Formats: sequence, C-alpha cells, structure tokens
Amino acid sequence: MPRTARIKISNGVYHVIVRSIKEIKLFRNNLDKKRYLNLMNKYKKIFLFNVYSFCLMNTHAHFIINSNGADISKFMHNINQCYARYYNKKYDRHGPVFAERFKSIIIKDDKYLLCLSAYIHNNPKDIFKYKNNVDKYKFSSFKDYISNKSNGYLNIDTHFILKKFSLNIALSKKLYENFVYSRIGLDPKNNSNFNDFEQLNIKTEYRSELKPIIRNISPNKIIDFTSNYLKINSNYINIKYNRKLTNFRCLCALLMRSLCNFSYKQICHTLGNITCSHISNLCNKGFYLMENKYKNIIFDFINSYS
Repeated sequence: MPRTARIKISNGVYHVIVRSIKEIKLFRNNLDKKRYLNLMNKYKKIFLFNVYSFCLMNTHAHFIINSNGADISKFMHNINQCYARYYNKKYDRHGPVFAERFKSIIIKDDKYLLCLSAYIHNNPKDIFKYKNNVDKYKFSSFKDYISNKSNGYLNIDTHFILKKFSLNIALSKKLYENFVYSRIGLDPKNNSNFNDFEQLNIKTEYRSELKPIIRNISPNKIIDFTSNYLKINSNYINIKYNRKLTNFRCLCALLMRSLCNFSYKQICHTLGNITCSHISNLCNKGFYLMENKYKNIIFDFINSYS
C-alpha cells in the first residue's frame, strides 16, 4: 500500500516524533544524544526552522518545530539519514535505525501547544532518578524555560510559549514550571486543569506569529547574489575543479537547498551533470564555509531579496 501523504503547511508548527526499531535503542548513550542534537542544530542553521521544545529518551524523541516555510520532510530526512549513517558505522551494523518515517502532527490551537510542551518536558518522569524533578534531566529543553541557563545542546526559542503565561520573564518562567509539574501523567489532549491558570493568553485556534520565509526563490537569483557576494562571474557556475569556483558552487548549492526548497536532484539539474552524492558534498562544504567565513550569507540574501 502507498504511504499516506504527509500534511504540511508553510507556517506549520508540528509535534515531531522519531522512534527506533524495537531491536535497538535509538540513543545508547549521551554521546549519541549529543550527536543527534548537533545534527538538528546544523540543519536548523541551514533551513532556519525554530524549535520550541524537545526531549530525547533512549528509544525515541519529541520536538515542537515551527517549519518557518521550510519543507519539514526535507530537513528531518537529512537529520535522520545522517544520524542513521553515524549510528550504523559506530555500532558496526546494517539496516534501518528508525522504526518508520518520522511522525509530524500539526498543532492547531494554543491549549494543545502548551499541554504538549508540558507533556514533552515530563517525559523523563518514568525514570526513577527524575520522577519528581524532571527539570534535572539533561536532554530536554525544560531548563531553558525555567532558568537563565540553556540546555547546552540545541538552541531553543522559549519566548513564544512563555509569553502565553506572562510578559514578565521571571514570572512566566515560574508559572510555566508550575504548569508543567501540574500536568505530570496527563495526556496532552487533556486540558482539564486550564482553569487553574486563568491568566493564560491563549487562542482557541493556533496561528503562528512568525512570518514564514519564502522558499520558492529562483535558482538564478541565488547564483547572481552569490556571484556578487564572492565577486565572481556568474557564468562560471558550471566550471569544476577550481578551488575558488568550488566555493562559489558550494554556497550556491547550500542556498538552493535552504531557500529554493530544492532536492539534491533539482540542484544537480541546475549545476549540471553531477551526482546527488556530489551535491550532498557541496552542501556540506557550503555549510562549513558559512560557519567559518560567510556566517550571515543566508540572512544577507533574505534581506536583499525582501
């Protein structure tokens, strides 16, 4: 049977779940968890999506993600594929790591958003060590919400949820902490205790306040911008085996992946007569260049385009 088509919207906020096959733990140790979150950070910088909450357990992980106009299937596929490759190499195994393609459920109202965030942060409750202090669990974003410290692994946007409790930052953190602990053991669809939090600024219909980034940019605009950025003739885009021009092609490939919503195959067609694996390498090199030399290139393009 064909798989059911994934429901996606340009400004969607999703509950994303990844889970391992039954025979293995998705994360055997803390290094595995750090590796997955590092990959999430990498693709977050490329696709510019926002993460509102997360929690990694041994067999599965939960995230609340605002896609910000990006195709959630593309960046989650990249993250999971890279992690599976790392996992199989590290543990000398073959075959699937993930039980199925990741699950993504669109969040449609504020009540569910808040209850889901609390549910995710309460995930460690079944571990005896964290039964009454889930805030001490390392691989969760709860610490970001209730203290002035970050989780140290994945950059989180806490403002969107905290402002539902109060515009006073210190008060919102305390109220959110109380809310999470009040919901231990409750399903995220159960919002029966909302009467205890009358000050909540919630909407019955969820609408993202983040204006999504337009992702249908023409590849020619990417090429022209990047050629001006590097001071290189745009006609050189198809020339191979020249180091300076390779940097040009790497950055173009990365920007097309980010802002054109292009697959590797579509970038192959644009750059001409190269394989998808070569495009993957170009994107990885483009990311390295962005991290080390051209840190603002994606935002510079967005600003110039708008």
